Amino acid sequence: TMGSVFAVSITRATPEAFLAWREGWPGSVVGTRLDATVGYREAVYSRPSLILMGNEQAGLTDALAAACDVNVKI
Repeated sequence: TMGSVFAVSITRATPEAFLAWREGWPGSVVGTRLDATVGYREAVYSRPSLILMGNEQAGLTDALAAACDVNVKI
């Protein structure tokens, strides 16, 4: 990333806190999932977009993935 990660806002929240906050988010939420059928290059993104990623081992829960407007494979 050559330091570009330091220019992007990153937040950590519990699933419950995120789901409560998500109701007021004015843009789209893009989730990352291994079982997604849409590749990240083919997805349609609207602004503002928020990317929701789970950890490498477990990924997103089904409840968090359902809260996303689109789930993509990266």
